[in-house]
Amino acid sequence: MASITLSTSALVDLQGAAQISGFAGEAIAQGKLVYRDPITRKFFLAKADAIGTKVLVGVARNGAAINAPVDVAPAGLISGLGAVLTAGLYYVLSAATAGAIAPIADLASTNHNVLVGLALSTSTLQLAVKDWGYVLP
Repeated sequence: MASITLSTSALVDLQGAAQISGFAGEAIAQGKLVYRDPITRKFFLAKADAIGTKVLVGVARNGAAINAPVDVAPAGLISGLGAVLTAGLYYVLSAATAGAIAPIADLASTNHNVLVGLALSTSTLQLAVKDWGYVLP
């Protein structure tokens, strides 16, 4: 299956989400998954194929140019995605596309296992970021 990018219209429906604010270290589109660099404290696109980029913080609630403010939701309910998910399936950080999600079955050897959330239906994702701390064998 291909990586899935969270649509911007769905993020308007982000419910019950706390928020972390900071600055973008690169251009970030709304709906992309991001990590926070421990040195610069800026947000960058997360990707599951490298140790430095897999420490997922959450989903960007707004788009931001480099050095512009960005708000990140680490948890919440994302609805209105259309029929792009499989209900009951866990979704993880994509190793193929920076800032995207992928079905757990897409993880390959050497990918870091970073849970993004659970599809409650074909159009709703319960965002629940969890880094399991291991690489697939």
